[in-house]
Amino acid sequence: MLPFFKRQALMALSLAIVLPSALSLTVAAQEGPAAELAYHYLAQAADAGDADSAFQVALAHTFGNGAPRDLVKRKKYLDIAVAKDHPQALYYRALDYQYGSDLIAKDEAKSLTCLKRSAKLGFVGAQNSLGFNFETGDLVGAIDLVRSSAWYSLSIRTAKADPRYGEAPGSEPISSLEEFRDAVNAQLSPDQITAADALSYTLLEDIKL
Repeated sequence: MLPFFKRQALMALSLAIVLPSALSLTVAAQEGPAAELAYHYLAQAADAGDADSAFQVALAHTFGNGAPRDLVKRKKYLDIAVAKDHPQALYYRALDYQYGSDLIAKDEAKSLTCLKRSAKLGFVGAQNSLGFNFETGDLVGAIDLVRSSAWYSLSIRTAKADPRYGEAPGSEPISSLEEFRDAVNAQLSPDQITAADALSYTLLEDIKL
């Protein structure tokens, strides 16, 4: 199993973390003393219960930007954000459950639940990951290429509908999302592709928040 922080760094490369403009003062956008100052103010907001700030503080403790890497504090602040259904925080918690750590036991069922909740809340990274999981059978139990194509299609629509998608470093280009879907569609019949497209509009209906 990869070291915890290395796993998180690798997975972060596929995330499209786009936060509200009110939180443009993110730790990730700063360096040195500026990062430490950003952390200070975000931590205050996080301690007051702000979900976006709590997620940023959790990232700071994940990657050591503006604050030391600290798994205990990372979990504390991610817990705050997850409790308020912060979509990116739910995605990170899905990774926690998928791989397990000293603080969080591996639990693939809980990982899938968090991933679906993140997808329901419109996080492209989670929708894309569900496409991948149904393509490979990871977490979901069995390969389902029709459902995989549907999730990829949904992630593409969500990304295209968000004018801020792609602003964050590491965002997956929409063209890449389309390549993922097209690679799956190449294995499907025309009728299956039609079914997948129709399914992509109803995937979120059964996911409860």
